[in-house]
Amino acid sequence: MKNKVLVYIGLLLIGIFTVSSRSFASDADTILAELNRLNIKVAGPIEPEEDEIPVNLSGPYWGVLKGVCSQGGYDLSAYAGKKVMLVNLPIANNSDYPLPLDVIVFSCQEKIVCVYKVDKESAPGMLPVSNPKKSE
Repeated sequence: MKNKVLVYIGLLLIGIFTVSSRSFASDADTILAELNRLNIKVAGPIEPEEDEIPVNLSGPYWGVLKGVCSQGGYDLSAYAGKKVMLVNLPIANNSDYPLPLDVIVFSCQEKIVCVYKVDKESAPGMLPVSNPKKSE
């Protein structure tokens, strides 16, 4: 009986890992496609990390981020309280801005939640990235 329980737990863990790995891979593909569509070239591999968007999108970080996403045409509040994939990468082609920038992308189940740029040397340092899909 004990061996059967261990086998079931092992199979459950393998199933969870497999689904999670596929989710990471499919979100990584979605993120890469979005960055290509936005003509943002990045330096480094796309390695999504799991994060959770809080229910309350206010305060100095989440309140500003919600506004930056909104300026870019993204609705961060639609994903409040949900788990998302997050990627933070240096931008390789930022000739339109005098300082080095990173791009941050939130995705959820192969959908782009928000894309924005970060200038780590200025405050608040978050710059919107326009979502062309919203104007189509």
